[in-house]
Amino acid sequence: MSRATDVEACAATWLVRREEEHWTARDEAELQLWLQESAAHRAAFWRLEYGWRRADRLAALTSDARKGVDAGIGTRRVRAALLAACLVLATALGFWAIREPGSAPAMFTTDVGGHRLAVMSDGSRVELNTASHLRAEIGRRSRQVWLDQGEAYFEVAHDRDRPFVVHAGDTRVTVLGTKFVVRRDEDKVTVSVVEGRVKVEEAGGHAIDRASVITSGDIALSQGDSMLLAPRSEQRVEAQLAWRQGRIDFDNTTLGQAALEFNRYNRRQLIVSEDLSDLRIGGSFAAQNLDGFVRMLRDAYDLSVTQTGDRFTISS
Repeated sequence: MSRATDVEACAATWLVRREEEHWTARDEAELQLWLQESAAHRAAFWRLEYGWRRADRLAALTSDARKGVDAGIGTRRVRAALLAACLVLATALGFWAIREPGSAPAMFTTDVGGHRLAVMSDGSRVELNTASHLRAEIGRRSRQVWLDQGEAYFEVAHDRDRPFVVHAGDTRVTVLGTKFVVRRDEDKVTVSVVEGRVKVEEAGGHAIDRASVITSGDIALSQGDSMLLAPRSEQRVEAQLAWRQGRIDFDNTTLGQAALEFNRYNRRQLIVSEDLSDLRIGGSFAAQNLDGFVRMLRDAYDLSVTQTGDRFTISS
């Protein structure tokens, strides 16, 4: 599924939710955060909203022309038709789970450098890392979560009758009760298991092409039509969880990769010159202490640091 299709489906979900009676001020704030994340989000939402408003105007004209008929009937019918169209769109794209009695879709977002804990109605706990967007549908018969972007740590409450499924693009992670991390960088998805076991499936179109079961210490990376299982390493999995304590751990990491990781957590950005991108570094750093990291590079490696606005350029 393309990213554009993903965004269109999410916009349809937001538009439908906003028309429901239980829409709250917090829901509105989360919608605004989602809109602020990218121009693509705003364009998709406004396009659907424009169609919604045109339906209102068309219904009003229809109602005025029909003397003696309740003026609200036409409006309600056209709006209901558009609502149904949005639901069909979202359902066809796999992003609108069937609403069950007692369940309601929930959306959770974090800004750059943000961190958020969400407790699901089934007792499962989800921690969102920086710049993440997640949707959850916890019902009586199913538990589904969509990670649209970013990274999340899951502690899933055991329920054999309701497998917990995480969708990240074309990757699907199914568990009964365990602890694991899912990170989505556009079409690249990384699944790291802390405890228990999960099934990672790659879907091409509507059919499942491949599946692997991974356990504690395992890491699965999928991108496009490829899936790689990394050698078991509990230490590496723990390092990937450092963000839960507000830190980033590097072990024989290239400076180029380290800069990209710091850039996930900070609006100020690191730029590394090409001749230094393969320099190997190690250590544990506060994710948002960009100044401290830059000082370390300057003092320990005798590198040159030039600041221009919100950019630090590292060169030899």
